Amino acid sequence: MNHILIKTAHVVYHYHKYILVVSAVVSVIAVALIFNIEMNADMMDVMPADNPSMKLFAETLNELQRVNALVIVIASGSEDIEQHTEFIDRLSQRLSDSSLIDAVDSSVFNVPRAFMAEYFPMYLDEKGLALLEEKLSVNGINHQIRKNYRALTSFLSSPADAGMIADDPLDIRSLVQNSVMHKELSGIDVSSGYYFSRDLKKAYVYITPAGSVRNFAFLRELRGEIKSISDQTLQSYGNPDTLTVRSSGSYAVSWEAQESIGRDMYVSIFVTVALVLLIFRFIYRGRFIGLFVIFLTILVSLLVTLTSAFLLFRGLNIVTALVSAMLIGLGFDYTLHIFDRYVMEFRKQGSSLQALETTYLNTGRSIIISAITTAFAFFSIVVTSFKGLHELGIIAGVGILACMASTLIVLGSLLVLVSRSKSALLVPHDDGAVLGEKVPDFILRNGKWLLVSVCVIMLALSAGIPGITFISDVSGIGLKKSRALELQKEVLAMSGRKGIPLILTCNGKKDVSSAFDEMDSCFTGRYPASSA
Repeated sequence: MNHILIKTAHVVYHYHKYILVVSAVVSVIAVALIFNIEMNADMMDVMPADNPSMKLFAETLNELQRVNALVIVIASGSEDIEQHTEFIDRLSQRLSDSSLIDAVDSSVFNVPRAFMAEYFPMYLDEKGLALLEEKLSVNGINHQIRKNYRALTSFLSSPADAGMIADDPLDIRSLVQNSVMHKELSGIDVSSGYYFSRDLKKAYVYITPAGSVRNFAFLRELRGEIKSISDQTLQSYGNPDTLTVRSSGSYAVSWEAQESIGRDMYVSIFVTVALVLLIFRFIYRGRFIGLFVIFLTILVSLLVTLTSAFLLFRGLNIVTALVSAMLIGLGFDYTLHIFDRYVMEFRKQGSSLQALETTYLNTGRSIIISAITTAFAFFSIVVTSFKGLHELGIIAGVGILACMASTLIVLGSLLVLVSRSKSALLVPHDDGAVLGEKVPDFILRNGKWLLVSVCVIMLALSAGIPGITFISDVSGIGLKKSRALELQKEVLAMSGRKGIPLILTCNGKKDVSSAFDEMDSCFTGRYPASSA
């Protein structure tokens, strides 16, 4: 390894300008690619990728479009929402006209007539089914015939009455209407045909988007489309102060999480960089050139890491989004060791080449070993079946190696350039008083008490180890404060849902009846409150 390190030092020394030019070009290309990086907010990334149950769950969600529905919540403030049915109709119509939306459901009667005619018994309650049985009896049919005759022969009869009787001679329409209008749904009022809250302050419009909730480009386009349609409809309706339009459902939660992940990543990077700079400024007072070269070195390694994430996975997920902050800390550690050792050797020997050789042979060797072991520790995570952790292992491992290479090659080139052009900038200005004198003296004077304090703290902390549990609830890794998620909980509470249902699937239609019978016999008596 010594021979390789010396060769590396000579290459960096003789070609440092070319290395810096190539690094600058690579950084520019990386920035162009990073602008296209996607922020994946899909919770499925933290689930086992090869688990048959999870695959079936994802496929079922894609099939059951109502589960993936986007819910538009229209609130009317202090006014009754019934006063704004015209706005609901306008908004629903404009949403229906969008190419990004497959279906819009704003009313219990907003279904195809053919579907309702074929499956009308599904809309009947217990009383409605009893009345249907009575209508289909001989006496019921004779009674309806006499009723139709009186209606047709009345002097108040109109062609419209004749058409309605011809389409529905048994007046099934009235049964469906009465059943739907009087059906009691927990938290929902459908007496007017619309989906209103029980306090008549909110209306719900259910939307089935045309694309998948896992398509990030579609999510951005859908969000813009929903906002544009809502704003235009409000404007055409007169922009009443009492009306507000908000979004909920899995689509709204996903695009909110996607936006939050991107914002949190940049904030974490900014905070980490700021803290690192403050620490550096506190320890190395007056040595601004060190701050500059270290910043450039870490920046190059970050750009290479994010570019690798883009090329390998096309983006970052909810697990890998914050890897940049971690790499800044590790990169600062590597660069600080090289910088300190190089400055010390340059002051002793006065030669850039000799200082670089000594630095690489001593500190460089330790950094290489440390980086390789850390990278392999992250690479070992790739064996997991969880997609998010799998990607984290690869991206973090690549990032560690990028930090190591950038520290040895880019930082080495920058130090050679500075020491050959303006070596005075590397001379420290009384920056060793704290770590070089005060901290060691404090440890020597109070070593025993420090050791006892550490042991007491460790014992106190270890007492809580038996109480550590594994939290398997995936909602624990979601957003802390999500307006869309809070609104979704409100919508679920209004609809009477108390949790996520157990979804049972059956392959094919041939044995559906026998499967239901077997399921009923299995659940009956064992889980009285369950339903399928």
